[in-house]
Amino acid sequence: MLYNNKGQTFITAAATAAYGLSGGDNCYDLTTDGLIKLAFMGATSASTPANSTRIQFVVPGDGIINFATGGKT
Repeated sequence: MLYNNKGQTFITAAATAAYGLSGGDNCYDLTTDGLIKLAFMGATSASTPANSTRIQFVVPGDGIINFATGGKT
């Protein structure tokens, strides 16, 4: 996936510390761009086929693709 956040990323308040920031849910100056190789696999969560495709992906690096949650999977 080719990714360019144009210099800002929306980050949830709970995840700001993971990126060296602090504050509430907001857009922050955080540049991440380039080619990102996602790894797809069967889901490891407790979700069911009724509410999920049962497929997950892992984001390399800092875990940002457009919405920074602090997680990678």
